[in-house]
Amino acid sequence: MRNSVDRLVWRMRVEYGAFLGLVLLMIVLYETQVFVGGSIVGNGRMEYLFGVVSVMLTIILIPLSLKFFPVLVKRKVDKSDRGLEEKCCSYLLLSRLRLLAFAIVTFFNLIVYYEAMTSAGMLLIAVAASFFCVPDKVRVYNDLNLEREKK
Repeated sequence: MRNSVDRLVWRMRVEYGAFLGLVLLMIVLYETQVFVGGSIVGNGRMEYLFGVVSVMLTIILIPLSLKFFPVLVKRKVDKSDRGLEEKCCSYLLLSRLRLLAFAIVTFFNLIVYYEAMTSAGMLLIAVAASFFCVPDKVRVYNDLNLEREKK
């Protein structure tokens, strides 16, 4: 049992680390002007449109990712009669979907920030919210309702 959960947590940490690494890489590329930003500065309609989409994505996807992940885990994974390996696979899939939602919001807000040269409010909200999803063995044991092994 412990080996399956350890592998699950390791995979989730690698994926989460890749997400943060890509965010940092994109920031470095914009700051070093490998990617040139500011392409929609001065175009009021585009700035407004991108700003509205940015706010809407943040308002919709962040709470959904944070609030409904535990509900889906309880409903789809924890209460099923499947074995531990299948539960771990389902949990990993749900975790990937949640990380994908954070990635969509974060990268869109990052692009809007650099292309429109606006405030980074939505970007900071997305990155800060993603820190609530750092993979942790204790959380996985609690989410899957498994007994923790005594050390």
